[in-house]
Amino acid sequence: MVSCGIVSEYDNTWLILIDGQGILQNQQCWNWDEDFYLKEFISLESAKTDNNEFYMNAHTNGKVTILKLDENLNELWRRTPGYYGTQILPTDDGGVLLGGSYGYLNTGARVALQGKTSHSLSANLTRSDGYSRNKAGGLNADYSGGKAFYQGSYDDGQFNVSWYAGLSTRGFGSNTFYGAKWDDQYEHTMKTYTAIQAENKQGRFHLRPSIYWNHTTDRFELFRDAPDIYPFNYHRTDVYGVNLNSYFDWALGRTALGAELRNEDLVSGNLGEPLSKPHHIHGTDRDYDHGLNRTNISFVLEHNILLKRFTLSAGIVAVKNSWNEMNMRVYPGIDASYRIGDYWKIYASYNTSLRMPSATELYYSVGGHKADKHLKPEELEAVEGGIKYASRTVEGSLSIYHNHCKNLIDWIRRTSDADAPWESVNFTKVNATRDNPGSVTATLTLTIGDYGFTRTVPVSVTIPALPQADGAGRTITPDATI
Repeated sequence: MVSCGIVSEYDNTWLILIDGQGILQNQQCWNWDEDFYLKEFISLESAKTDNNEFYMNAHTNGKVTILKLDENLNELWRRTPGYYGTQILPTDDGGVLLGGSYGYLNTGARVALQGKTSHSLSANLTRSDGYSRNKAGGLNADYSGGKAFYQGSYDDGQFNVSWYAGLSTRGFGSNTFYGAKWDDQYEHTMKTYTAIQAENKQGRFHLRPSIYWNHTTDRFELFRDAPDIYPFNYHRTDVYGVNLNSYFDWALGRTALGAELRNEDLVSGNLGEPLSKPHHIHGTDRDYDHGLNRTNISFVLEHNILLKRFTLSAGIVAVKNSWNEMNMRVYPGIDASYRIGDYWKIYASYNTSLRMPSATELYYSVGGHKADKHLKPEELEAVEGGIKYASRTVEGSLSIYHNHCKNLIDWIRRTSDADAPWESVNFTKVNATRDNPGSVTATLTLTIGDYGFTRTVPVSVTIPALPQADGAGRTITPDATI
């Protein structure tokens, strides 16, 4: 599985936000396509947003990585090396044309109107033949698709209202990703999403209500363009949500409170429980006859202290999910940092988190896989500490972290049986960080002019892996690697 770049026990833990609203749904991070265009993702070292505790439970390790959207891409393109021989030709005022090997083409544009009421509209098309071929000589790593994204806002000094809507469609050859026996797999996804939120800008007490909807359809072809050999898998997901966040400042810092109600509805041709009333699959003669519906309720309380050199953020989240009749559970977290001089900072954190099983982990029992619909939610305690150095030309860090996971969800296969399927299981208890009980990581970044050279040096303190029991009582020995 391709890592999404978060220190986590599992890579299915991303949360992508636009204006504070999550758009990544019940899917693996490798299936996330950039649903908007002409925006640069920048990871913020310390995100001083309200109600961070809400987002901690989207990540297995309880950490928050806030992704900010920056519209100035021309400067980024000027200092980006060619990719597979790509020639980068940025245009002024938000347009771009890129071309390269393997039939790669990416073109798009953006227009914006600024004022009391602002509007921004962007769109792009992209395609590539891909770098590989199947045994028959056909394309199996190609892709093509398009995106459109609109964002608007109104600000009169008293209130701020913002809204957005987006559309993304993408078809891509998935090679042998879902099974090594078949080298002509293909997938097509289409996503639409929209949200609106508002906030009062006057007074000590601030309210921020919002409502959102994310809609996704997915078609997977084990044999490309050949449903007569193996039927296509169809899935449709709708995620609706409404939340109310608030905060107020006082002598001891900023206190934030919030609540969210979210419903996840999946209908599918093969994932979930049998539906009493099937739904027709548009453009086919088939029906969605399986599905999964669950509702999540969250309450959050958080307090932040921001001083000149010292910051502290602590909070708790109470979560209840209708799936599996789960009772309400509480997850605390605390983060602290202290800046020494102009360049050094030390930090420490303790966070707890919850991750619900995905529909794939619960119900995907085809193609050599055996899912377990009785999986328990994943819970984790994460401790991290370290020191960072940042100047204009040099950045470096040294950190140590340790994760204690309960009911870790993963796919395992018993190698003693050549015909054994991949099974989704709960590991009763795992003390690990990427299979290591404790880990130290060092990074160094040197910036000269417009170019940055990064060297990451992982140093792991390894203890021999101990046998763990999965949810069915079977003994599994995790691989311990450096």
